[in-house]
Amino acid sequence: MAGHYSRIMTIMFYLQFVVSPLSNMFLVAEKQRIDLYIQIALLASVLLAFTCGYELYNSPQVCILLFTFVYSCKYLVELYLSFKFSRNRNKI
Repeated sequence: MAGHYSRIMTIMFYLQFVVSPLSNMFLVAEKQRIDLYIQIALLASVLLAFTCGYELYNSPQVCILLFTFVYSCKYLVELYLSFKFSRNRNKI
């Protein structure tokens, strides 16, 4: 089962590996408020993902899939914003 779960989460781990070093861009660009909003949305989304996965489907695989989707979206948003901040920090 662990191998199956890790296959589901592979995309998330890849994005985490790529985006994690860029997380300091929010501090450099002085955009901590945007990072706070992202973290609040992440918390709400993860809670919703686990609630929906368990209540609607009663399946751990669906919970892991929804969790992976939420975190992958978060990492893609952070990657995009880090790129925008690095280009010109005063526009956003």
